Amino acid sequence: MTVVIPVEVKVREFQNRIYLAKNILTKTNHDVILGSQKDIQWKLSFFNCIYLDKGSGTLLVNVLNTIKKNKNKIYQLEEEGPIYSMSNFQKKLRYPKKIFSLVDHFFLWGKKDYDFISKNKNKNALTISGHPKFDLLKKKNSKIFEKDIKKIKKKYGDFIFFSSSFSEDHLMDIKTYNRYAQSFLPGNKKGFTKLLKKSENFNKNYFFAIEMLKKLAKKKKNIKIIFRPHPGQDLEKVKNRFAGYDNIIVTKKECITPWIIASDLYIHAGCTTVFEAQKLKKKIIL
Repeated sequence: MTVVIPVEVKVREFQNRIYLAKNILTKTNHDVILGSQKDIQWKLSFFNCIYLDKGSGTLLVNVLNTIKKNKNKIYQLEEEGPIYSMSNFQKKLRYPKKIFSLVDHFFLWGKKDYDFISKNKNKNALTISGHPKFDLLKKKNSKIFEKDIKKIKKKYGDFIFFSSSFSEDHLMDIKTYNRYAQSFLPGNKKGFTKLLKKSENFNKNYFFAIEMLKKLAKKKKNIKIIFRPHPGQDLEKVKNRFAGYDNIIVTKKECITPWIIASDLYIHAGCTTVFEAQKLKKKIIL
C-alpha cells in the first residue's frame, strides 16, 4: 500500500516526516506520498492508501469522511500532543466522537494518551509509538541539525531561547479568530465562553513574558534573547512588541530543534517543545 503523509506546518513537521517516510521505505514494502496537507487534501485523488492524519478533530471531519469513502485507511499520529496535556476544550475540539469511528489506528506518544483514547477505541487499534521528532534527537540522527546549529551559533553566540505557545498576535484578526474557534463547537456557548476566559488568562502570561524579557534585555545588554513565535502568530506583530530592543531577536527561521540544541537556557509557558528540551537535558524555566 501507499502511505500518504501530509505536512501542515513545514518548519515544524517536515524533518520528522521525512525521517518517518525514510523508515517506511527502508523497513516495509509500502510506498510513500509526502507533501503539503492542503495540496494532498484538496488536489490529490488517492484510493486504497493509508492516510496519516496529524490530529485534526472537528475542523477536518468532512475531509476525513471523503478520504474514508475513497476506500482509504486513516491512521493518526498527533503532531501537537501529547493529548493528555490538552485542556478539556481542546480535547473536545480535536477528539469529537466522530473521529474515533473515522480513524482506523492511533499511534500515541505515551501511556496517558493511550488511557484517554482507549476509552473510545478498541485497544487493538492503539499503539504507543512515541513520535519521530524524538528519534531525531538521538545522537546518530541529530547530525542532520549540525549545519543549522553552526550557523545559529556563529551568528548569535550564547543566547536564551523563548518558545512561544500563545495565540495573542495571531495571524488572523482576533474577531475572525474567535468566530473561527466558535464554529468548531456550534451551540456550545458555555464551552466557548470558557475558552475565551482561558485564553484571556493565558495571554496575561504572554504580556508578563514580554515585560520580563524586556527587563532582562535592558538590565543585561550583553545577553541575546531569541523569541520564537508560535506558527499561528504574526511575525511582524510580535516583532513590534520588542521594538527598540536590539538584543531580543524574533524569528521563525529554521526548524525549532537546532535552536533548542544551540541555546544556553530554554524558557516556555506551556509549549510542547519542552519535551524536546527535556530530552536534550537543557536548562528549563517554566
